[in-house]
Amino acid sequence: VALRPADRMLAGSIGKTYVSAITLQAVQEGKLDLDAKIERWLGRESWFTRLPNSKDITLRMLMNHSSGIPEHVLNKDFIAAMRKDPDRIWKPDELIAYIFDAKPLFPAGQGYSYADTNYILVGMIYERVTKKTVYGEVERRILKPLKLERTIPSDRRTLPEVITGYSMPNSPFGFEGRVITDGKFIINPQMEWTGGGFASTAEDLARW
Repeated sequence: VALRPADRMLAGSIGKTYVSAITLQAVQEGKLDLDAKIERWLGRESWFTRLPNSKDITLRMLMNHSSGIPEHVLNKDFIAAMRKDPDRIWKPDELIAYIFDAKPLFPAGQGYSYADTNYILVGMIYERVTKKTVYGEVERRILKPLKLERTIPSDRRTLPEVITGYSMPNSPFGFEGRVITDGKFIINPQMEWTGGGFASTAEDLARW
């Protein structure tokens, strides 16, 4: 069946742009500071010192991928756990645990390496400071005002009216072919959260 502009599919890492937008609004409102160390918000967590470059990272570095933190999504243990239990609902601290004690890719702020892990941490900070959910605020601040009515959170294995995609051979996740079978994703897209986290359409994304 030929694709149409109104067909809904996973939007992947474009979801980070919604997270960026509401985070920058929080900066404008004085709730967050781009150049503050993330230790201000996460430093009391028992795992904080296990983050690579933990004490040197600022919010800005997370948002522009210059933190030096590796990518948890490509961790072999994470991929194995995700495939073993596709119904699992992942908590943010369970996701970032896969890069605990890893060697930094470079000193904080002195390089560039794209990682969903950065935006999982941004989401954690945003919800901690605002006491509101990222999904709720994206809906209130972006989707409703801009009438992006075909954009929804990809927060479960069964999503309404989402077309199937096809994974290429040798994909990082180790499977190929249809990504939706019997109406369910073969892995849970919920794990993307603030690293992606939305299904949308070409029309909605063009308007956004």
